[in-house]
Amino acid sequence: MRDILIGNICSIFAMITDSVSGTRKKRSQILGIQIISQFFYGAGAIILKGYSGTAQNVVAVFRNLAAMKEIKSKVLEWVLIGLGVVLGIVFNNRGLIGWLPIVANFEYSVAMFRFRGKEKLLKVAFIVNMLLFVVFSFAIKNYVGTAGNLVVAVTTAVSLIKEARQNKECAGGDGNAESVVKQETMDNRIIIRPERPEDFRTVEELVRESFWNVYRPGCSEHYVLHVLRDDPAFVKELDFVMEKDGRMIGQNMFMRTVIEADDGSTVNVLTMGPICIAPELKRKGYGKILLDHTLEKAADMGFGAVLFEGNIDFYGKSGFGFARKFGIRYHDLPEDADDSFFLCKELIPGYLDGITGVYQTPQGYYVDEAEVQEFDKSFPPKKKEKLPGQLFDAPLD
Repeated sequence: MRDILIGNICSIFAMITDSVSGTRKKRSQILGIQIISQFFYGAGAIILKGYSGTAQNVVAVFRNLAAMKEIKSKVLEWVLIGLGVVLGIVFNNRGLIGWLPIVANFEYSVAMFRFRGKEKLLKVAFIVNMLLFVVFSFAIKNYVGTAGNLVVAVTTAVSLIKEARQNKECAGGDGNAESVVKQETMDNRIIIRPERPEDFRTVEELVRESFWNVYRPGCSEHYVLHVLRDDPAFVKELDFVMEKDGRMIGQNMFMRTVIEADDGSTVNVLTMGPICIAPELKRKGYGKILLDHTLEKAADMGFGAVLFEGNIDFYGKSGFGFARKFGIRYHDLPEDADDSFFLCKELIPGYLDGITGVYQTPQGYYVDEAEVQEFDKSFPPKKKEKLPGQLFDAPLD
């Protein structure tokens, strides 16, 4: 009876920490808090003589540490997974029931190493893990653990549902997310919110004004944005506009893409843009506010890194660095060419550790010049000029 009491007390502490982990959005927070709960669950299992459960929790601690540090070694991954299975079999003193924590650990370990940057899938795997431990805990008379694991599974499921609803709102799903952030800044109120379909033309006009004659005579960015909204790689939840006193003054959006790693794997990342601020409001701090907010939202969704072409003098203030320092190369760029335009920011610290490879620009950014010219005819006429500092050539008529 004394052992049952102590084992259940350990499970109370484990339940509390697991409940907290189920509400976190960032991978490092989820994994770090779970290490604490694994310690308590392991202690409770050994007191209640569920030794296969203890073995799985010990291995799980090292597994979480490896995942937190983003150690991308397939050998280490499978060693930890295999170690969990072997130790579980060796210390299984509960017959068929003793296999439940072995299966739970195997399932969650595989998910943890395979679902980098996919926190929603990781949480689904965690729910399955908890439900398997519900049955195991009940069988070894860890009744607090049974209730606790069930509560954690439900809490995590509720968290997933809330995140899904928030993402739907951010995509304009039900219109309740009227403002993502409101700030009193520079003596004016600004609002950063999701772009809505009725904003499309206004935003395209804004982008056109912002980029006109900057990088080439005229511009193509307004058409690029128009096309990207229907691209499969477009992240609708990360499509934002900025308003100042009810007027549209800025926008930013993100696209999914990959790094083709030198080891043959692919690493999921984001790219960004077009991003702009109304020409008369540039260099007044609005751009950094918009950039920092949208990057924070991308991090909250579990994305690991953002790579794109930009000016380090501006984007460096928001944590971007040269992509070459991360071991990432720009596609089709000769080795001796200037790559100072190619920038990178990790949203998950260490996400690109041990990765070298080639970044791939999403195909949606490559638009036909004739289509650009035709689309531009639907806007008020503007004079195209060749100016110093432009990077590309384009027709003047």
